[in-house]
Amino acid sequence: MMRWRANRYVTMPAFVAAMAASMAPPAAAAQGSCRPPGSRSASSGSWSSPLDRLVTLDGGAETLREALDRVTRASGVRLSYSAESLPLERSVCATFRDVALGQVLADLLLGVAVRPAIVSQTQVVLVPQGPPSQSAPTHARTARAPIGVLDRIVVTGSVAGAEQRSLAVDVGVVDGERLAGRGEGNLAHVTNGDVPGIWAWESAPSSMASRYGSIRGTSSFGVNAPKIYIDGIAVANPLLVTQLVPESVDRVEVIRGPQGSALYGADAIGGVVNIVTRHDAATGGISRLQLRSAIGVAGSDYVPSGVLARDMVASLRGGSSVTSTGLSLAYRSIGEFLPRANASDVLANADFRKVGARSAFVATARFFARDAGSARPYLPGLGAGTGGQPSAGRGATGPGGTERWSAGAARVGTDTGASTAVREYTFGLTGQMAQNERWTHTLVAGVDAYSLTGSLAGAFPVVTASDSALRDARGEAARVTLRASSVGLFGMGTSIAHTLTVAAEQTLTRQETGAQEFVYIPRMAPGRDSLYRVRAIEWRRTSGLVGQLNTSFGRSLFLTAGLRFEGSAGAFGESRVDAQPMLGLSTVREIGPVALKFRTAYGRGIRVAELTVRQRALFALGRLALPFELSPETQSGIETGVDAYLGQTMAVHVTRFDQQASGLVQTVAVSHTSQATDTPASRIAYELQNVGRIANRGWEFSARANRGSLSVGGALTLVDSRVLQLAASYAGDLRAGDRPLEVPSRTMSLSAAWNGSRWSGSIVVARAADWVNYDRVALAQALAAPAPHTRISGPSLRDYWQTYDGANRVRATFSRDLFRSLSFVAYGENLLDTQRGEPDNVTIVPGRTITAGLRIRM
Repeated sequence: MMRWRANRYVTMPAFVAAMAASMAPPAAAAQGSCRPPGSRSASSGSWSSPLDRLVTLDGGAETLREALDRVTRASGVRLSYSAESLPLERSVCATFRDVALGQVLADLLLGVAVRPAIVSQTQVVLVPQGPPSQSAPTHARTARAPIGVLDRIVVTGSVAGAEQRSLAVDVGVVDGERLAGRGEGNLAHVTNGDVPGIWAWESAPSSMASRYGSIRGTSSFGVNAPKIYIDGIAVANPLLVTQLVPESVDRVEVIRGPQGSALYGADAIGGVVNIVTRHDAATGGISRLQLRSAIGVAGSDYVPSGVLARDMVASLRGGSSVTSTGLSLAYRSIGEFLPRANASDVLANADFRKVGARSAFVATARFFARDAGSARPYLPGLGAGTGGQPSAGRGATGPGGTERWSAGAARVGTDTGASTAVREYTFGLTGQMAQNERWTHTLVAGVDAYSLTGSLAGAFPVVTASDSALRDARGEAARVTLRASSVGLFGMGTSIAHTLTVAAEQTLTRQETGAQEFVYIPRMAPGRDSLYRVRAIEWRRTSGLVGQLNTSFGRSLFLTAGLRFEGSAGAFGESRVDAQPMLGLSTVREIGPVALKFRTAYGRGIRVAELTVRQRALFALGRLALPFELSPETQSGIETGVDAYLGQTMAVHVTRFDQQASGLVQTVAVSHTSQATDTPASRIAYELQNVGRIANRGWEFSARANRGSLSVGGALTLVDSRVLQLAASYAGDLRAGDRPLEVPSRTMSLSAAWNGSRWSGSIVVARAADWVNYDRVALAQALAAPAPHTRISGPSLRDYWQTYDGANRVRATFSRDLFRSLSFVAYGENLLDTQRGEPDNVTIVPGRTITAGLRIRM
């Protein structure tokens, strides 16, 4: 999404004349001393507002970065620039008294080919110097290296982008350069290593979907996942977004909690992840090509020897600050770390940007393909199979279906793996026009689609929510997003300023079940079960109207109020319109180099209980039980926190959250006895039921510090997620006071990185600890027994609960420059070689994986 609201430029003669006047004698800093205060002065009359603001700075020689930082604080005008365009480590003399801001910039930027572009009364962009028609501000990376961390522009906290200073919610931002330096392409690693409050379980490369354990506790018993955007385009299924090309990512922004629902709708009840891709120009306007290739070995305790792992990336960027293009391609693969469990990925990202004097246009395209062989869970000593593995048999279909189980016929062996394939596509267009200095209009249009084919037989008899969600996703789906927004600025340059945002959004989703979805249905007459094919198509439309008002008092106190009205259809086709509000307050106080920000925000999200197209088909066949009415899922709560910044050297964030979810829908396994066949048989049936009320409370801590070439960081989340009250009709295994399954009470990470002149390296340690989940081995044994399955449904499932202590995950990278454009790179994943232990006792991931190769920059 674009961030420029107006493009009014200082005339070239004024700025060039000022710089020319500064050229003799040379800068004092270059002579080893600074002139005393008052020796530099200039009339403010020749400069347009806000460059006519008078600035006083007392000091001596310092770096250009430090000088611009002090200029921002002294003038109250935010300066944005591209780090590649300025010699930030150059020594300058920053001593001025009552000098116009424009003259100050001319002195400090002596000899640098940039000029100021006035965006508003509180923002000036330093753009590459050129003819006026060719010097419009650039998107994304032009302002990616701002003066202060609080002045960083983020998209996720507002409709059209806003500086982080004014946001009342804690928006976690992971920089793309950090991801590229670590070669980090796994979205779960991105969030687990850098953002508190959100945790995704380690998953095998052969898995088709992410599996989120906690987003400030649990916001769903179905799909506990954030709503994911790619350059403003809502993805059709967030669970399927698992991999990124780090070289194509500008940043990843994360909101946790229901505060994002006021902007992004019901699917954002748990949080929002916005992946912003790069749209910057190549350095110096020259096309740049980067190649990276690494090959290595992944260990495994379940195959005789190590397996081959490969990772190859090609990235090309070209153009200028006015017109730019980019293309990134990646290929990753891993061999059979389990029998028949292998995977290969192909990723592609393309972008185009065109910037005019008062408008900007951005196009984005993404493609992802994964082909994998999926092994079933490894359960030693079960069934009649050889080698301690069970023989295959006909098994449960998961939520929405029923199936008879007999001794030795558990569908859980690794000897009958099957292939699966997923294809994902994203195409998006963003256009922005600055009507005048007050109003900016933005239009976003795009489509995200996927197809998921093949057998998903790797699911378990008593399936997890992610297993069920993956089966429901089988087939194909497409989501079209159309969003128009207008942002108005009022009172800019005064002590009280307002930003008004209005937006309208329409999404249209088409979903079709897979052609190979089979469900066993018992015939009414005695005999064998009949086999049915489930195939259906469904269209779903969601409309949203958004209004948001931000008021700034002297750039130190900020009030935010937002409201979204969303229309959608419920589980039984009824139309609904729900209001989703958000209120927030933040205040910033700067004491010398230290900035303190206090913030608090309230949000409420409502998600209508909807049936997937597969569930609707099964309901029509009479194989899925539904109550007369399913209440909507809601989550509301407050977050309060404090952020402390020491320039760009250190940042500390502390957040307390207190949220309550109600009406969450769970697929409950119940015992069902059928008399339709010759012999009565106990079956596992499934019903959708509202659980009750859940409390999600806890603390988030994160910190990051930079000192020269060294950067260190850490995050810690403490979550207390509890069932407060059960619904009267609930018949599942939860009780009041219980912790929801698969929600870790503690997640933590530590990271360190070194970026030297010739070599660089990083290490990340992440851990989730203390959660409750099923003992799935014991469940499989119970399902394989000849006795009736009355003890593996409803409250009896509590007998199979167990507490998991957790496991440490360590990954590291190393890079060494060999020649000017050639570097040696090495990557290590799962360095502690832990293959089992999360989130249950049957999931297996590859062991220690080491890859090494070369990186070429041209």
